[in-house]
Amino acid sequence: MGTMRGDSYTSSTWAWVTRLAFLKLRAVAPDSPLAWLVVFAAFLSMFTVSAVAYSFGAFVNPMMNEFHSSRAAVSAVFSVAAFIYFLFGSVTGLLADRFGPRPVVVAGALLMGAGLALTSRIHDLSMSYLTYTLGVGAGVACGYVPMVATVSGWFIRRRNTAVGIAVAGIGFGTIVGAPLAARLIALYGWRATYLLFSASSTLLLLLVAALAQKPPASRWGSVQLRAPRWWASSAWRACVGASAWARSRTGWV
Repeated sequence: MGTMRGDSYTSSTWAWVTRLAFLKLRAVAPDSPLAWLVVFAAFLSMFTVSAVAYSFGAFVNPMMNEFHSSRAAVSAVFSVAAFIYFLFGSVTGLLADRFGPRPVVVAGALLMGAGLALTSRIHDLSMSYLTYTLGVGAGVACGYVPMVATVSGWFIRRRNTAVGIAVAGIGFGTIVGAPLAARLIALYGWRATYLLFSASSTLLLLLVAALAQKPPASRWGSVQLRAPRWWASSAWRACVGASAWARSRTGWV
């Protein structure tokens, strides 16, 4: 009797282990709930970098007045920054393929935060061509391309929908960033506003990095990207078969 109970306990444990292993496999599969969490992270990343980058227009007049510079000279700061983040998008995409999105986004958070903080301390417009363009340019490059590519790798059936939702963060960031910056500049000045943007963008991008996950293709290869239902059902059948085999060997049904 004791042997039968022990065999029953062993078989039950094996059955639960195989089922939990399958559920864990499903949790990191394409189109899973975890995939939608990555979409949220990508949306937040797009929102953050776009709010910072496309709020620059609100800073043009205050910086013109303080540095006695022309509008063209101040606007050129943003133009150079845009050139950098589009140019380095291919580099950050390559780094994300090699190391995953998390370290790339962390680097972007630190670079953007440092660039904005240093820009708030400049005493000559020419210094912003170094602090703002490199900090914000590299920060946007780290937060944009790697996260869009990561979302694409997490989906099959709803890939276009997921990427669309993620990229919608650009629109929301553009709408929110400039009016918010204008309001903060009116209340606290452009330097303090850049400090606030520095702290908030760093924290938000670090949150994005914490939520970002490598897509399944980078973990197990591309088989599940071609036929996720086939490998999922096969894995479940294998678990059930192994459990049945264990029960038959112990004589427990």
